[in-house]
Amino acid sequence: HIAGFGYLADQVNKYAEKYQNIIWYGRVSYEEAIKLESSCDIMPALYDPKNRNNRFAAPNKFYEALLLGKPLLMAKGSGMSEYVNEYGLGAVTSFEDFAGGLNQLAGMRDIWPSIAEKGKKLYDEKFSWAVMEKRLIGLYEDIM
Repeated sequence: HIAGFGYLADQVNKYAEKYQNIIWYGRVSYEEAIKLESSCDIMPALYDPKNRNNRFAAPNKFYEALLLGKPLLMAKGSGMSEYVNEYGLGAVTSFEDFAGGLNQLAGMRDIWPSIAEKGKKLYDEKFSWAVMEKRLIGLYEDIM
């Protein structure tokens, strides 16, 4: 089940037309995305680290996976991949080795429940809106 947009959209759509086990939704609303993500087993967040923005951005898929308790598959060197390794939140792979990363994550299936617990706890303690609101207010206060 794949939703989204971008330079791979046409390629994904072609695969979905060719293979019955690939379901392509295209662009969806945020609410639809969360609903779809909550029904999935894992959360791929494969941002290409060659793109400078992807190396420094904090991708929404990372936070959504924590909130929903989904194991992450992230590209090494992109956004929050260090957190995935440090906290044992899934698998980190090269951007080019998506299949290898999927196989690694599938091999960890027996610990997915503990990954879910860790992710939800990390979200609550470090990344929830309540926590981020306090950080943001603190930053604003520091610059005023």
